[in-house]
Amino acid sequence: MSKARGIAGFIVTIFLIGFGWVFAYYAALDDLFAGGLLKLLSLIRHPELTSIVWWRDFIWYFWPVVILLFSLFATTYVIAMLSVELRYLGLEHHSKEEGYVVKYTVFQRIQYYLLYVLFFLVAFTGFVMHFGNNPYIKYIYVSRELYTTLHVVSGVLLGALALFHVGYYGTQLLMTIRKKGWAGAVEKFPLLRVFNFNEVLTNISRLYILALNPKGPGPEWDKYDIESLLHYWGEYFGMTVIGVTGVAMIFYGASAWAGFAWAFHVREAALAVAIWLLLILPLAHFRPSRFPVDKAFLTGNVPLSEVKRENPLWYKRLYSKLKGEK
Repeated sequence: MSKARGIAGFIVTIFLIGFGWVFAYYAALDDLFAGGLLKLLSLIRHPELTSIVWWRDFIWYFWPVVILLFSLFATTYVIAMLSVELRYLGLEHHSKEEGYVVKYTVFQRIQYYLLYVLFFLVAFTGFVMHFGNNPYIKYIYVSRELYTTLHVVSGVLLGALALFHVGYYGTQLLMTIRKKGWAGAVEKFPLLRVFNFNEVLTNISRLYILALNPKGPGPEWDKYDIESLLHYWGEYFGMTVIGVTGVAMIFYGASAWAGFAWAFHVREAALAVAIWLLLILPLAHFRPSRFPVDKAFLTGNVPLSEVKRENPLWYKRLYSKLKGEK
């Protein structure tokens, strides 16, 4: 990477980490530190598992703990990544003459662009309304009706995109499992490797080791690294929670299910944005080696040298496939 691009990526990544923590604090952690932890402990000591009100309060005070733990992990992981990448500052990893491999098809990139635009609209309008009483937010919170309409419409479109994606790829997955079994499905859909917990945890720990010891073993990811795996599978959980609770509030208002829908909707949205700010953007786009954007999302192609360095298991599969064709 060039020095200028590397330094710029480092600065932007550090800014994102700081901004992500500020957002996480005001969106959730403030409640945790202002007595929320004691209330959570009280709820745990006196469980009422059949009470929707108990579950509403539990989610409201427990989810900030989830956000705090994730934020700590994301911050340390991104800092470890930065320490590794800055060792290569000023060094180019690949040349224009080398080969490339397709990582994202046009169809996949279009879905990704739509996902980013719709997610931004949903998150922006939602939290502008949530913080509507803030004196600084009031300058952009021009109309509740406008923001509500944008929030609902973009949310419905985002849900439709998710359902289309699940239907399209879910059908292919089932057909592949039927023909080739689970192993064949994992080879065709490497995102399924997230269920190999030992592999995921080993690769995460290896980055921390590599950050401390340059001679240590680096992560050996397949086609997708931790950012991609969390991004992809987190969407399924997040969209399910936010989508179901959002639909409930469209029909029954914020008091739907005794306020449980609103509480879970807001807390899960805060977690989703925290993930986006603290992990997805820093690793996918603004890390020094990819700044200002990962070109794979623009062209769909990745240099073979990058694949060999960052996705060695995928590189081995590609190499084995080429040898087999010869």
